[in-house]
Amino acid sequence: MLTRSLTIVTSYPMDEPVVRNRLTPLIDRAVARGFRVRLVSSGTTTLDDDRPGFRHDRLGAVATPQRNFVRRAIDEWRAAKAILQSVRTTPEDIVLVTIPSMFLLFRVGLLSGGRKLLDVRDLTWEYLPDSQPLQRAAKLLFRHLAHGRFGSFDLISCTNERERAYLANKLRIAPSEIVLVPNGIAQSQFDLLAPNGIRRADALEVSYIGNVGVAQNLSILLRAAQMLPKVRFNIVGGGTALTEISMLRKSMALDNVHMTGRIAWDEVRSIYNRTHILYAQLSANFEGAMPSKLYEYLSTGKYVVYGGGGEARKMLARFDNNVVIDPDDPDALVQAIRDAARDGADRRLSLRNREAIEASFIREHASDRLLDRMIEQFNLIA
Repeated sequence: MLTRSLTIVTSYPMDEPVVRNRLTPLIDRAVARGFRVRLVSSGTTTLDDDRPGFRHDRLGAVATPQRNFVRRAIDEWRAAKAILQSVRTTPEDIVLVTIPSMFLLFRVGLLSGGRKLLDVRDLTWEYLPDSQPLQRAAKLLFRHLAHGRFGSFDLISCTNERERAYLANKLRIAPSEIVLVPNGIAQSQFDLLAPNGIRRADALEVSYIGNVGVAQNLSILLRAAQMLPKVRFNIVGGGTALTEISMLRKSMALDNVHMTGRIAWDEVRSIYNRTHILYAQLSANFEGAMPSKLYEYLSTGKYVVYGGGGEARKMLARFDNNVVIDPDDPDALVQAIRDAARDGADRRLSLRNREAIEASFIREHASDRLLDRMIEQFNLIA
């Protein structure tokens, strides 16, 4: 009988919600199914070390995220080396490397032994703009490096159909070696987001709840708030662009915009309960990504306004009670909010959306599918 030993490697800390939310259900389901699981990450935040069959190894403090492209690349290159060199495996171990940090992929050769899986959460090198010569050159180099490393893995998971097509068509990876594992939402969070009705308070409330980064370009939301002074806007979450957006809000003197930073789930849930319209956006350069926050939004049954295209636009076409607008267009956002208020969409709930999320996008179910495929791939005894 082969030992079920799974090591999960990420260069991101566990206080990053998108990372924690993707990995925690996989860890829970793997432990429940008899795997010994070790998580190797940066940062100092610890997942529950008292869980039998689970260990979390941390590599200390994380470097401050850099907005400068070159400095950030150097920092992530160094972090990838430190993390991968810390991983010790036997030939019988299974090692799952999860990215969006492309540098973990580039430096996977530092891993010694073990059967390897790659969890692709984002094809980040493809988001670099062609309009800037340095970043275009880096994009071509990173694409070449990435393509040369995929062959190191026995199995690859990805989050959406666009990523699966990229792997199959551009890299010629056999469909049998690709597993679709959508980001989705944890069952516990889904249950807590059960709709409790919508009450119109003194003001219409529009909320963005998620990562405050470059890709989200929340200056668009601030410009919409400036044009809709009677609407209350919430920006909930943290990220590399939080300070910039906070300073812009202050300079625009937007008293109708409330920024919370990163807050506890109970507080997030309270904001969901009183929100009428949920807003998300990814700028055009990032249209290949699928914002995991949309699964959470749809689980509330509330009206969703999304600025973007690509995979997210296709996915939202499967749901109702939402509208997709062009990204980076404050006028389109203002019009979408006005239309929703006029038509009563801000007071509608879609139970159909909740049913569709529960049927196809619960994280624990996706984790079980990946584990099933691992057991089959490596001939592990069930």
